[in-house]
Amino acid sequence: MTGSKTEQGVASALFSENFQISKRLPNGTSVLTAESYGVVEAINYGATVPAENILIVTDSRCSIQAIKKLYPTNSMVQKFQNNLRDSEKSFTLLNTQSHTNP
Repeated sequence: MTGSKTEQGVASALFSENFQISKRLPNGTSVLTAESYGVVEAINYGATVPAENILIVTDSRCSIQAIKKLYPTNSMVQKFQNNLRDSEKSFTLLNTQSHTNP
């Protein structure tokens, strides 16, 4: 999953072997919110598959750090924490290196 902010706008995207979802977000949306939105969508998708253990790979170290906060101020991070807490599945977040130029 990924989130990005460019001159054209802000978006979040989620990819798996079976599907891809992208969503344009309001222009004032922060990158952290866009990336957190992608994580929330990954949890929502994970809740619909039969697997009990779900791996979410993201290049957003900021999202992972925000999720670890006891009292986050970002509304998408709060939603993410609520979705995790309410789920009966086991989610693992894996941070990967972001895209870089060779």
